Parts: sequence; structure tokens; C-alpha cells
Amino acid sequence: MATTGLGRARSRGILAGSGMTALWLMMVPATAWAQDAAPPADPPADAQTTPTPAPGQTNEDESGEVVVTGIRASVRNSINLKRREDSIVEAVSAEDIGKLPDVSVAESIARLPGLAAQRVAGRAQIISVRGFSPDFTTVLLNGRQQASSGFNRAVEFDQYPSELLGSVVVYKSPDASISGMGLAGTVDLRTIRPLSQAKSTVAVNLRGTYDQGGGRNADISKWGWRGSASYIGHNADKTLGWAIGYAHLDSPGHTNHTKNWYYQNYGGPTYTLSGQEIFAQNRRDIRDGIMGTLEWQPDDRLHSVIDVYWSRFKQHEVNRGAQWFSTQDVDGTTFSNLETETRDGNQFAVSGTASNVIPILRFDDNRRTDKLFAVGFNNEYKITDRTTFTADLSYSSNKRDETYLETYGGYGPGRFRPGRPTATTSKFRPMATRSTPTGASIMPTRARCRWATARRGAAGVMTA
Repeated sequence: MATTGLGRARSRGILAGSGMTALWLMMVPATAWAQDAAPPADPPADAQTTPTPAPGQTNEDESGEVVVTGIRASVRNSINLKRREDSIVEAVSAEDIGKLPDVSVAESIARLPGLAAQRVAGRAQIISVRGFSPDFTTVLLNGRQQASSGFNRAVEFDQYPSELLGSVVVYKSPDASISGMGLAGTVDLRTIRPLSQAKSTVAVNLRGTYDQGGGRNADISKWGWRGSASYIGHNADKTLGWAIGYAHLDSPGHTNHTKNWYYQNYGGPTYTLSGQEIFAQNRRDIRDGIMGTLEWQPDDRLHSVIDVYWSRFKQHEVNRGAQWFSTQDVDGTTFSNLETETRDGNQFAVSGTASNVIPILRFDDNRRTDKLFAVGFNNEYKITDRTTFTADLSYSSNKRDETYLETYGGYGPGRFRPGRPTATTSKFRPMATRSTPTGASIMPTRARCRWATARRGAAGVMTA
């Protein structure tokens, strides 16, 4: 189709040109052919030795066969996948066994044209195809629809370790051979087929992870690791093949969270910061995945495959911090020693002391566990060259167990009771503001606040 369209475009260009242009175009190929026909010059004597190819380059074995490996083989396999499909597809292939690019499957396919990844807690989790919501995308594993643990049909890709997949094909147009096509598109995750490998293979990957700046909460370490091991083999006749793989992920992460609530002038000329919060968030993701495949092909007519996949994904998030009002209306807070700046015609306090501040301490402990199980049995029997009988049985389940624990704590009596403790804060500075109509509050678009000191029962010094 593409070649025909290009030929038409060239034909129109020749017809639209002048006679001289047509004559010149006819002479150019003749010149190129004459140049191609000339024999190449002999290389110098010192260039006769064949250089050793770099990793990922082509190489020639003893039999004279050229073998392509590494990233070039990955690109070649992706192009072949697209070439063999009858539909409009995008494809990504692993560079080698257990070496699909990027940390997760979602990050690998998010670079394909028309696809975008949505990140949750810093990791790519779900995929949007052609701008549609992820709900309109169907996800398959070896051609079989997968159950989702989300609140809709959008499958969370971080439950599928990239080390256990061989390729991913994204269908952008309907295909009668695919069951459960999505409105926006269909993503087919494919594991390795043992009989497609030339020889038995063992692959082991091990990497370390360090969360720089993490470890603010002692519950979660800032060290992690990920590793995988896969074995692929077959019998001597290459009629029976098997593959098994295991992948583990232990990934820490953190977020330093600060927020300034709003500014108010309380009837005066100066707007002061009237509420802040500061939290230290740490999280830990632990995922275990197991893949198994048994493939049998005794002849060119019969082909049977059994696929089994299981994964468990644990997420633990800890959040500790404080939040407080610093208003005259709520806590009777007073401000002194203010330094002000004028922004968009309004006067803001950028530094000073706030007295009678009562912080509220907050602690969150959130845990979630997802368990995914999928099994499939596929049989193909080729009756004639044009008739094939196919039977496929599959089962997929996904279980989600989630717990949110959110606790608050304060200190001292309330506002109108005697003996209320006093706290002092300083160094509050708005980074940017935007103007609002007269009488409305001024809200900062970005701000930074430091909890500098506290008296009588404060929980220590906290700095953002």
C-alpha cells in the first residue's frame, strides 16, 4: 500500500513538471546506475583484516551466517512484527531474554507513537492510546484478556515484570482475530515461546536501587534491589519446549511534601500566610512474578501451548508530618516582626513570627496487595493450507486487598480555654502569587514554609 501511494506521488510530480524537468529526471537514474555498475576500489592492504564488531553489532560465525544481536536485533524484530500484521500496530521487542527496555512494560510502550503513560507515585501504571481514557484500552496476555484490580477496566501494567516478557504489540485498528478489542486500542503482552529459541538459554539479571534523600521514615529503607532468572530449553528434536522465569522487585521511593493553604489580611493592609502543612512520605513496592510456558509441536500441523502467569504486588506507604492554621479567626494567632513585599499591588508578609500556633500531627499507614493469576491453553490444528482449527481456553483473576490508616493527634487545650500552649514559626515566604478581585483572598501558586521552632510540647524541629 505504501509503495503504491509513493509511486502515484512520483507520477503526478513528473506530469506536473516541464519537458526539461522530465528529461533531467530520466537522466538521473541512468547516471546512478552507471556509478553503481563501477567496481569498488580495492581497499588498502592494512584494511583487509575484518574488525571485531562492537556489542550490539552484526557478527559472522564460522559457517558464514551473519548473526544480528543486541539492540539492532530488537529493532529488527519489532519491524518484522509490524510487517507480519494485517492491522495497524506498534511493537516493541526485547533486546535479549529478560532485557525488555526500561523498568516496566508501561514505560517501554509509552514511547511508541500515539501512546502515553499515566504515572502514579512516580511509576508508569496505566496506558492511554490515541488520547482516550485508559478505560477504553483492552490488555491481553498472549492474546487473552486480563482482569484488572483497578476501579475500572484499565489494567495496571506495573503488575507485569518486563523481565518476563518477550514483546508487546499494540493494535490501533480492529482485528477479527483478537477477542475483546478495545475502543481506543488493544495491548497484547507476549511471553517468550521456547521453540522459537535456537538453543537452551539461561538469563540472570541483578540490579541495586538507592533512594537518594529517602529514609525520612524509619519504617521504610532507602535501599532496594531487583533481579530475575529465566530458563528456556527444548528437547533434541525441538518438538517440546519449556520456559520458566521469576522476577523480583523491591523499590523504595519518597516525596517531600509542603503546602501553603491561603493568604488573608484580616482587614489590614498585609496579607499573611494562614495555614501550612509539611509531610515526609516514603513508600516501598515489592513485586514477585512467575511465568511458565510449555510448548508442543510434533509436526507442522499440530501446535499446543500452555501459559501460566502469577504475580503479587505489595505497596506500603508511610506519611508523617504536621498541619496547622495560623489565623486570628481559628487559633487567635498573632504576627510580629513582619517583613513585607509588594506583589501585584498587594502587600505580603515574607518573613516574621507567628505566635499561638497549634499544629495537628498526622500519621498515615497505607497498605495494598494485588494478586494476579492467569492461565491459558491454546491448540491449533492445520487441516489444510487454508483451514485451521483453533481452540483456546483461558482464566484470569485479580484480587486486591487495601487498607488505609489515617490518624491525627494534637496537644494542649482549645482556643478559649486557659493554659493553651504557644508555638512560634518564622520564615514563611510566598514564591509566586496571582491577582484576584477586590475582597478575595490571594492564593500562592507555589510557596515554601519552614517550621522553625516550637515551644511547650512541640514534636521537634521540622524543615521543608
